[in-house]
Amino acid sequence: MLEESHMKTMRILSLFERLSQGEVISKEKEAEYFNVSVKTIQRDLKELNAYFSDYKFDTLTNCIVYNRKAKGYVLKFNKELAVVRTGKK
Repeated sequence: MLEESHMKTMRILSLFERLSQGEVISKEKEAEYFNVSVKTIQRDLKELNAYFSDYKFDTLTNCIVYNRKAKGYVLKFNKELAVVRTGKK
């Protein structure tokens, strides 16, 4: 049980780190890499999205969204807050 919990933590932290660095996340590729189901990756992304919406409301990050052009999930940035912080549009 501890190993399974540890693997989930590592998987979510990996997703978080890569999304924060601007990577595009494919559920199918992640599922294959971590040897879990696509539904598991979907749940992980949902948990990360809840984190961003509940605890990161005053930061530049807004939420995780599907980008059709990139064919994967990306971290969406709060443009209004970026303008306030940088003074640029």
